[in-house]
Amino acid sequence: MNLAVHYQCKNAVIIRSIFIKFLKNKKMHTKTVCLMALLFMFVSSSWSLRFNERFEKAVICLCDNTTMSYYDFSNVKPALSDPRSYYLEMNDTKVIVKVTGANLPLVVGSKIPYKAVLDNNHKYFDFTGRQDINVLLHQSCSQSPSNVTFDFLTPMNDTFLVLFGISDSDLLQMNAWDAYGMPINLLNWNTIDHGFLHPSGMNAAFLSNQAVGGKGSLMFNGTSSNVKSYVIVKPNISVSKITFTLSSVCQPPSCMGLNMMYAFIKGKCIDTTTPTPSPTRSPTPTPSPPPLHRYALNGTFYYDRNENGRQDPEDLPISNMQVMATRASDGRQITVVTNNNGVYTHRGLPDGTYILGPRMSQGVMSTVKTGPNGNILNPATAMSDPVVLTNTTAGLITLSENSFLLNGLNGAIKIQKLGIMGVVCTDKDGDGKMTPILDNGIDGITVELYDQNNKLINTTETRSVGRWMFDNVPLGKYSVQIKVPDGMKSTSTDYPTGKISNIDANKQNPQSVAVPQGLGWESDIAMGPYTVCLQVIHI
Repeated sequence: MNLAVHYQCKNAVIIRSIFIKFLKNKKMHTKTVCLMALLFMFVSSSWSLRFNERFEKAVICLCDNTTMSYYDFSNVKPALSDPRSYYLEMNDTKVIVKVTGANLPLVVGSKIPYKAVLDNNHKYFDFTGRQDINVLLHQSCSQSPSNVTFDFLTPMNDTFLVLFGISDSDLLQMNAWDAYGMPINLLNWNTIDHGFLHPSGMNAAFLSNQAVGGKGSLMFNGTSSNVKSYVIVKPNISVSKITFTLSSVCQPPSCMGLNMMYAFIKGKCIDTTTPTPSPTRSPTPTPSPPPLHRYALNGTFYYDRNENGRQDPEDLPISNMQVMATRASDGRQITVVTNNNGVYTHRGLPDGTYILGPRMSQGVMSTVKTGPNGNILNPATAMSDPVVLTNTTAGLITLSENSFLLNGLNGAIKIQKLGIMGVVCTDKDGDGKMTPILDNGIDGITVELYDQNNKLINTTETRSVGRWMFDNVPLGKYSVQIKVPDGMKSTSTDYPTGKISNIDANKQNPQSVAVPQGLGWESDIAMGPYTVCLQVIHI
């Protein structure tokens, strides 16, 4: 289920003009300026936040604020290259924070000194205690969706979630999963409080709650365009993962970038909505039900170059592949995604029989099936034979008294389609390579593909930050010509004229990479990536 929250980020005109002038004068990379603007906005707004005395409804729980503590995100620094993930240990919780999306969205940890925002905001700090506010800032310079995922390696309990920056013209979608990996019905989460973070007062119509899109979905609609707003929610069960998807529904020219802040506060409270019942005579005890067994399934998906049914060092892991577990008893399907190493994990599965495989199995072929704890996919269907989970299943690893792991359930995928890919970038320092932050991809550059007889067979253009791709090419020898624009030159020593020669498109070529899933490309692996950097010729 998901929770959607509308919000908008409108930057001050003065901030916009300062950084436009800075961009023109310094000629710096747009993303660098955007990052600097982000930090400037965050620092300036940190000293002007004001929590209001007025709330739409009172806090619905009594808390010992001496036990409240924020998750500390100070180790999260901006990064402009992939993968952008952070491993953190805090408040007895281990969590991986990951940010993904087009045009390099950023996350950065920061701290708001409570003394700077204490005046006239005592009610908030009566709830949280007088302590600095630790937040994770999620920022994107694009209107395209971007995602921040909190993957709790130890499930999150007794924790409040605070969302800062909610307003009326951008969309924040939230998904969560319980300790067993099942989707959470967010309608059951409590909204503790919400308000505006500016002195003019709380708008009682700030949020209107309504069920949308069927059972379990909840939409919070903001009625103000002010970015200084917040909402505090309390999960009602243990949480293993939360994903936020930030996107814009604003109309140009009002769109200036997307900003959202998240805070997690650890602390226990007493629910006061139900009065404490008077002591009654204890009922006759009933037998406890048998303990529930829970299982995790783990494995790796990879491209099997020589189709021998085992993952050799030269085999490439498949990232971002959706791996589905279908329960035989009722057809319920649960989907997880492989990480950068091709590893997936299904958590919290109850006893039962399951079938595993890629979510989009049509067209996918596996190689050799080696056994229940090896490659599990049937070459004819790209799906596994039934996997029966009971506490007597062979190969189980005991994690706790009633929790088990079955690993090694791998998918050896046959390489069927090849591609050739690369990137064209600026080279501002003339070192012949793409320097993070300083250099960036160039869109709209013409790229030509030639066969081994030097015959032109295809043409494309760079897009998506300078990337280019020739998809689904036959086995063979090729060359690629980057059409260097007038007034520029190639600084890449391997490709001084922009021509990439002697490209050998075959499954065994070590100069190849797995093509990321979900980007619309058909190829399984691609030769490359080949990088050609261009510099302006100064006369």
